[in-house]
Amino acid sequence: MDFELYRKKVRGCFLGKAIGGTLGMPFEGKLETRFLTYYDPVPTEMLTNDDLDLQVINLEIVRRYGLPVNRCHLSTMWSYLQDAGPDEYGAARWNNALRRPAPLSGYYCNKFYSGMGAAIRSELWACLAPGDPALAVRLAREDACTDHYADGLHASVFLTAVESAAFSESDMHTLVHTGLRFLPENCRLARGLLDTFRYWEQTHDPIAAREALLKDYCVQNWTDVTINLCLILISWLASEGDFGRAICTAAGLGYDTDCTAATLGSIMGIIDPDGITEAWTRPIGEALVLSNSVMGMHEPDTIGAFCRLILSTAKEVLPFYGSKTQFQNIPENAEFAPMHAPWTRDSHAVDEMTENRESLLAVTPLITRLVFPEQIALEPGKPGEFRLILRNPAGQELRGRCVLSVPEGWKLSPAGFDFSLNPEEQSEFCFSVVSPILDRKRPRSNDLTIDFLFVGGVSCSTCAGIPLTIPWLRTNLDTGEERVIEATEIFQPIPPGHWRYRTSVKAIPGMTCRLGAYSNRPIHVSFNGKTVLESDGSYYVPAYHRSGHSVNITTARPGGTWSMVDIEIKDGPEGELFFGIARPHGCCEWHTGAEYSAAPWLAEQKKSV
Repeated sequence: MDFELYRKKVRGCFLGKAIGGTLGMPFEGKLETRFLTYYDPVPTEMLTNDDLDLQVINLEIVRRYGLPVNRCHLSTMWSYLQDAGPDEYGAARWNNALRRPAPLSGYYCNKFYSGMGAAIRSELWACLAPGDPALAVRLAREDACTDHYADGLHASVFLTAVESAAFSESDMHTLVHTGLRFLPENCRLARGLLDTFRYWEQTHDPIAAREALLKDYCVQNWTDVTINLCLILISWLASEGDFGRAICTAAGLGYDTDCTAATLGSIMGIIDPDGITEAWTRPIGEALVLSNSVMGMHEPDTIGAFCRLILSTAKEVLPFYGSKTQFQNIPENAEFAPMHAPWTRDSHAVDEMTENRESLLAVTPLITRLVFPEQIALEPGKPGEFRLILRNPAGQELRGRCVLSVPEGWKLSPAGFDFSLNPEEQSEFCFSVVSPILDRKRPRSNDLTIDFLFVGGVSCSTCAGIPLTIPWLRTNLDTGEERVIEATEIFQPIPPGHWRYRTSVKAIPGMTCRLGAYSNRPIHVSFNGKTVLESDGSYYVPAYHRSGHSVNITTARPGGTWSMVDIEIKDGPEGELFFGIARPHGCCEWHTGAEYSAAPWLAEQKKSV
């Protein structure tokens, strides 16, 4: 690949990203269509957008920690974002704070797994592996699994493959089918993209194709990847290769418009950097403008400087992974910013992402993966079976003993084992954990500590957080029958009928929190006997900051008093209930300190008996 052409395409990619994001941002989340031909309003600089924020953060993480790219290091991205916890980001930040890192962080308690949050980060991985979609997809998977699984991860894979291939291919149909090769054939996203070609052939009209798409694939969440990637494809089909027409169509079709216009802008910018005219670049300028929530990073000042860091990083990535892409005609006076040396020479050290239930806890001195039980959360008194997978990334044999420990009163078997691993060798060890019966309270974080004692006296440790089930007293309001339900996540299935669900919560005493209760059935929510929420069940998108089904409350009074939550679920068919607690400001970051208890209503039962 000619280096100067590569440099030009990388710049086109991120100029297109910044322009499209700025164009689409004013219409984000709007479901109605509009006709656009230019910015509205015309900006004086690029608008901030998490689409670009997170890629700037990820690039610094890769350069700071070295290769190979891995989900353990990339999970640290959430620590550089303050007050930025909506949707899938909220679940991922919450899981990481409670020591349940990726891929589990993208899987457990995540109702937004098919959101756009990972798909919008695809360009970086494509630019680091230009013309090599298979390698680009390897990198993208490590990133996407931090906050997604299933179609949310597939969307990132698809776009990354398309964008990587666009460095050496310009035909739209060839590029789309390149991306489809990396998707499961029966996944919803793949079906939607193939159907979109059919919609277009039947209509040759973006609005009509959109209507056909929504008839078959509409869901309430406007960040859904299938809807938004299909809108990108419709806009691409309608563009006839014109950059402005492409991004204006994407922004005009509604839904996650800052993402759709930005993503299509980046694809068009890779294919034809010269197609981005000065009319589009002049209003946003050259400055790299990031959100105020990005903290603790060392980001470049300009889009050009950011692109130069990508060039320097790609120059290290391609030979490290043995990519088929090699640069030629690199100018003799070209300067490349040095980055951290690889932390292992084993380029396949972290490729084996086999289960959503695992967490990559550490990559040095041993790559340490923990696979959680099938239901993930432990029910007190019942054993949970775990698997610990160790891999040696070093250049010499590592031997020693692994010692496990759990909270006081818990049981663990076995509590340790010896290991002896040659370079690139891997071993698995199984053990069980039992929590004692805990009625008084269910702590949200329960640490499993893993200590490694190496031959020679060196030691180190890592830690994982084990979630516990959430106790609910479920009452059939027609028959009076009561049953204790142990919910394995913060959402749970609701059987047909008329029910009351009761639990007790405590967060920071005396401080305001955001309580959210959502269902696709009509519900009535009481907090300490006072009605705080009612919903008819017509809208079920459990995002604290945008659903309208949450309320600010004080979860516990000073002195540690528990608060009672009663949720009456009206008669109806099988449904689902989501209940959780977040912080009250901004995007309502999920509360990591909230605890649940069965004690108050157990005491009530005993008193009535």
